[in-house]
Amino acid sequence: MRIDMANYCYNHIIFDGTAESLYGLIKFINESIKQHAHDDTSRLDLKRLSLSQVNDDLIAVFGARNFEVCILEYNSGEGNRVNVLHSIPTDTDSLATCGQLILTGESPWLPIHGLISILCKKFSLRAEYDYEEGCNYLGRAFFNTDGSLREREYDNYWEALAALEPDRYQNTAMEDFEQFEDVAEFSDSEILLYAPIAIKDKLLHDYEQYYSFVDR
Repeated sequence: MRIDMANYCYNHIIFDGTAESLYGLIKFINESIKQHAHDDTSRLDLKRLSLSQVNDDLIAVFGARNFEVCILEYNSGEGNRVNVLHSIPTDTDSLATCGQLILTGESPWLPIHGLISILCKKFSLRAEYDYEEGCNYLGRAFFNTDGSLREREYDNYWEALAALEPDRYQNTAMEDFEQFEDVAEFSDSEILLYAPIAIKDKLLHDYEQYYSFVDR
């Protein structure tokens, strides 16, 4: 049964590596997940990743108490994604042509940078990681095969939203328009502080057009 939490963080991870490395990760995840009784997700047993430097504080190490795996799949090489959450390939042939594994799921409260770092290091993989949670966690990060964070983009939520999902960013900004008296006040609001200039200009233009129409 799913643990009740106030907020969950959604995670989308693309692992890149050799067929052998991807096979190792698939096998590990399938062997370590704990089945739920009444839903389609499975919880990854983080304690199975125990290393010499890992202590009992799972939040400090992994960024979360648990990670509920929703989808574990790979591209079959023919454009079809194959779900392997409960089915382990018998060999690496099916993974040899794709070199990529997609893992999605939810973690309580926080992004799971620590967990991805450990998985990359353990299986010599690279990873591209997108995450989002309701309390201003949104971003993208890249990991090396040694587990190090190669690059992390968009540490600010609004900057990430503007860059990764401009349509939703604009809709969110439009919803805030009525809170402000004029364009000058709106331009100083938090939602625009980190927006790219092109998007900011468009938002301000839409704002002026909106109130011009309303005032007719």
